[in-house]
Amino acid sequence: MIEILRKRQKLIFVIFVFLIFTISLLTFWRALSFDFWGEDWEQIWFVVFNPSMINHQYETWPHPIVIYEELFLAKFLGSNPFYWQIVGYLLKVLGALAVSLMMLGITRSRRAAFFTGLIFASSVGGLGSVTWMAAHASALVIPFLCLGIYFWIIRKYYVLALALLLFSIWSDPARGILGSFLVILWDSLSFVQHTNKD
Repeated sequence: MIEILRKRQKLIFVIFVFLIFTISLLTFWRALSFDFWGEDWEQIWFVVFNPSMINHQYETWPHPIVIYEELFLAKFLGSNPFYWQIVGYLLKVLGALAVSLMMLGITRSRRAAFFTGLIFASSVGGLGSVTWMAAHASALVIPFLCLGIYFWIIRKYYVLALALLLFSIWSDPARGILGSFLVILWDSLSFVQHTNKD
């Protein structure tokens, strides 16, 4: 009986991952033909042709991890917008998986996690953060933030949780700091709930 349940859970997980990839692609497929936009051109030029000047860019301070993402990926992707759109698609998928895992930690409900991931994958809100290379900071903060909160909530791997939360702040300080407030709020409410039980 236990073996049947394990096989069923594995099958549901595979179906869930397949649905996340498929739904994300259905909401994203037109973006695969998008070209660079706005400061994407400027940033890709600096990254490919003059990386020493990148630190003088405006984007370095508010979104430092985007610069490192571009410096690293430009070696492999060059200035081909299609490849950068594939990265955006994968960030959307990773975000949906991370949001569902965070919801699993918060609610302890696999059903809630399942549907939250599907809703996030189907959302076109914030699509600019995955289609606009210069705005990847918003898409990069989601996995770090959600996974950091998840590992903090399950009361294991505190060092990993702190590292992920720090990466979320590094990717986008204005949005990433939210994770710190959320774990403080979570712990405060847990403390209040625990003392009320006693």
